[in-house]
Amino acid sequence: RRLLTFGSPDLQVAVGKSELLYHYHAHSLASQSDYVDTLLCSPAAKREQEKWRISFPEIEVETWEKMMKYLAPGKHPTLDDLQEIIPFYDQFQFHDGLRYCDMILSRYIPSDK
Repeated sequence: RRLLTFGSPDLQVAVGKSELLYHYHAHSLASQSDYVDTLLCSPAAKREQEKWRISFPEIEVETWEKMMKYLAPGKHPTLDDLQEIIPFYDQFQFHDGLRYCDMILSRYIPSDK
């Protein structure tokens, strides 16, 4: 893989009231969320020393970690996790995450056949 050619992460994400910082590649996270993509293109995104910084103070750290975990292939959320992350996937336009959650939820809905 050539992922190493992307260099170090250029996006700082402050999560929760404690503003715990996570580091991502901006293009990678923006490809997962229309909200992040739009935010990074706006003057609201703070750029410090060649890095962007965005904040999600309304998302608890544990919830954010679950959201990121289930964006990776092969991870299967519990029903409790689904109830926790779906509203934020929806609010912040993580469309692939939301579709994946819908697919998992559909397994729990009885078929009329």
